Amino acid sequence: SIPREYGGPQVSFATLAEVFAIISAADPALGQIPQNHFGILHLLQGTATERQKEQLFQSVLDGWRIGNGGPERGTKNTLELKARLTAQGDGYVVSGQKFYSTGALFAHWVAIKALNDDGKQVMAFVRRGT
Repeated sequence: SIPREYGGPQVSFATLAEVFAIISAADPALGQIPQNHFGILHLLQGTATERQKEQLFQSVLDGWRIGNGGPERGTKNTLELKARLTAQGDGYVVSGQKFYSTGALFAHWVAIKALNDDGKQVMAFVRRGT
């Protein structure tokens, strides 16, 4: 689903749905795993900077997978956030507890929703193992 301008095939939603149907026919749980991967790729198309698009789309074209780190324990719904992304030195620190993290176990990137230092919702892409 990555746009052609970034080296992707830019398949249609219909084609993507057909792929999910084939995978899910074998095991519905397998169709659930990449759901967030493709949802996040679509979100990036409309919200990421050019540099972010280039880096993240290329990593996916290189075989990297994106997992989910959104919902949190102790919140009313998926829109309420307690997790924080705090600037520290040249980098950032993520704090919080996520629990519904489909695809994160085998992902190269985990997309984590958090509040930044200004209290605004952001999505941090955290490399596996960090």
